Amino acid sequence: MNLCFIPNLGTKRKTDEPKWGAEFFAEAFDKHIKHELTIQHNLENLNNYDAVWVHNIPNLLKGVTGRLNLVKLLMGKHPPLIGGVRGEVGFDASRHYLRYFQAIHTSNHNLTQQTKEYNPNSFTISSGVDPTWYKPHPQPKGFTIGWAGDTTKNMKNTDLIRSLDVPTLWATKDNYIPHDEMPSSFYNKINCLVHSSSHEGSCRVITEAAACGLPIICTDVGHNNTIVEQEWMFSLKNRARQHILRKLEYFKNNRDLAYCVGSDNQRRAENYSWPKVITRCRNIIEYVTP
Repeated sequence: MNLCFIPNLGTKRKTDEPKWGAEFFAEAFDKHIKHELTIQHNLENLNNYDAVWVHNIPNLLKGVTGRLNLVKLLMGKHPPLIGGVRGEVGFDASRHYLRYFQAIHTSNHNLTQQTKEYNPNSFTISSGVDPTWYKPHPQPKGFTIGWAGDTTKNMKNTDLIRSLDVPTLWATKDNYIPHDEMPSSFYNKINCLVHSSSHEGSCRVITEAAACGLPIICTDVGHNNTIVEQEWMFSLKNRARQHILRKLEYFKNNRDLAYCVGSDNQRRAENYSWPKVITRCRNIIEYVTP
């Protein structure tokens, strides 16, 4: 089978920029899909393939030209198209196009339930992790929390993290740590990950921290509740700072508890190893192809 994977249209990451989520998927496809694969950044010559995997449909809808090109593609002859909806904002932008795809992949269960109203062939495919690289490590001395992401996005609520007034290691665009160095330079140096987003698709740092055997304190967004127990989640609407600090005290004063919670997270993160994620992708592809 000859497959095409479209991470993004027309744009590629600059050399010194953090990797995009689509790139991690493209690399994992290339390594694990077990079919002939072409990665391209345009909609040209798609009929040369047996199936086309689009990472994020909203990326095809940029501007009037983008929408016209997508409509032209959908209305013409084309191979089976599998389109992605990776977040709530993307769902709002693309919902009326979903029925024209042979299948939809989303980043979490709640999003899948929403997309099924427009396309019943909707499946959950959350981001993966390489467990041979992201794996448990001895807890560092002291007690340091970690936060990773884009501080310019309001939905990340980084002011809340700063208000905790505890030692914090940041992995951001300003304090950029290359992805391959994240285990040694970030996860191995923190005792707990704190994640305060108001919404997510599937948050890669949650899966990575869990794979590293870390306890995690987070909001119940995206796919978080498939890894983190409700006991260690908090609501942004209900004294979030106090709840986070109390949970941090539990981990700080009881290292055995922190180890047990981290070990449970690590066990659940095994479901998101890239080989398992790409097997689920392959099942979708085989479902929509003759």
